[in-house]
Amino acid sequence: MISGFVILMTAERVKGAIDFLVSRAIRLYPAYWVCLFITFFVVRWLGLPGFEPNWRQLFFNLTMIQSFLGIANVDSAYWSLILEFCFYLWIAVLLLINRLDKLCYLFVGLMILGVLWHFFAAAHGDHHRPTTQSFGEVLFLLPSVHMFAAGTAIYDIYSKRTRRGLTMLAVCFVYSVIVTSPGTTILLCAFVGILAIAALRPPRILRNPILIYLGTISYTLYLVHNFVGMALIRRMTHAGVQTNLAIVIAILVALTIASIVTFTIERPVLMLAKQYRKRSAATGSRASRGCQSASFQRFRLNTHNPNIHAPPPSIPNA
Repeated sequence: MISGFVILMTAERVKGAIDFLVSRAIRLYPAYWVCLFITFFVVRWLGLPGFEPNWRQLFFNLTMIQSFLGIANVDSAYWSLILEFCFYLWIAVLLLINRLDKLCYLFVGLMILGVLWHFFAAAHGDHHRPTTQSFGEVLFLLPSVHMFAAGTAIYDIYSKRTRRGLTMLAVCFVYSVIVTSPGTTILLCAFVGILAIAALRPPRILRNPILIYLGTISYTLYLVHNFVGMALIRRMTHAGVQTNLAIVIAILVALTIASIVTFTIERPVLMLAKQYRKRSAATGSRASRGCQSASFQRFRLNTHNPNIHAPPPSIPNA
C-alpha cells in the first residue's frame, strides 16, 4: 500500500518511462544484491534445513524475477518483490503512452479480472493458493492489486483529487470483500486508515528519531530479517542460548546489517545517482542556453546587416 502511494508520487515527477525504470532499478537492485549475498552465505554457513539455497538459486535471484523463471527465492521474504516489479512495469507502460492519469481505470480493469479469476478458481477447486500464484496472477497483480490501488487512492486524496481517491477506495473495499477473507478486509481498512492519517494529518510521533531511522533502513531490514534471523536463532538455541535472548540478538544483528547496507551501499548509490542527474540537467541546460545564444547572435547580425533587406540591384538594359 505504501508502495502505491510513493510510486505514484515518483511517477508524476519523472521525465518518462525510461527515467522511471532507471530510478527504480537504482533504488532497489544495489541493496538487494548485497542483502542477497549476505543471506545466501549466512544461511549456508549457519544452516537452515529445508531452506538452504544453492548456487543456481543465487544466480537467478540476481534478476529479482526468479519466480517467473520457476526458481525458488533465496529468502521467502522476496515473494513481494516480483509484485513490485510488475507494478513498476504497468506504471512504465502508462508513462510510455502518456496516460498516467488513467491509472485508476487500469486498476478497475485489473480488479474486474481478479474477481473473474477468483470465481473461476473457486469453481475449479483451486481457491486460496497464496504461495503458488501463476505467471498471469502475478503479472496482473491479482494477489495485491487492491493494496496498490488503495495506496494510489490515498495519494490522490493527498494531491486534492479527493473524489477520484475516495471512489477508488470504495472499489478496493468491494474487491477485498469479494476476493479476500473478512480478516484481510479488516486489515485493509486498518492500513488505509493508518496511511491516510500519516499522509494527511501526520501525528507528532512520526517525527520520532527512532521511527525515522527505522523507516530509513526499512527496505534493507526487510531483505535480511527473515532467513538470517531464523538461522541465527536456530544456531544459538542449539548452542544452549535461551530462546528470548536468541530472538533479541537476532533482531540486533538484523538491524546492524540493515544499517550497514543502507548507509554504505543504498544511500551512497542514491546520492551518486542524484548528483549525476543534476550534472546532466545542468549540462543540458547550458547546451540549450548556448544554442539559444548562438541563434540570437545570428539574428542580431542579420538584422544589423544593411544588405540583408536591400532590394536586389537592378540590371541595366543592354
